[in-house]
Amino acid sequence: MTDWLVTGGTRARDPQAPVLSRVVDDKVSQLEMELEEERNNSDLLSERISRSREQISPVTPNLSQSPSEPRLTDKMETKAESLWIIQQVA
Repeated sequence: MTDWLVTGGTRARDPQAPVLSRVVDDKVSQLEMELEEERNNSDLLSERISRSREQISPVTPNLSQSPSEPRLTDKMETKAESLWIIQQVA
């Protein structure tokens, strides 16, 4: 960014140039921090997805349970409801 102005055929130093430069630098730093945070969030989400897939893979063969047993989703919903109740009480 230029910090010189041409006025009336002469060059004069722009008094706002250092302020504008600092504002731009601050904004760039802020955006870089936000980008890094998004990358970290993306990495964490990928790890959670991988762990979930690892947890689900052994259960997949059990999806064809006999009708007398509760379905897997029913068990999962009951567990989720229990966890929710515990969180509400705590």
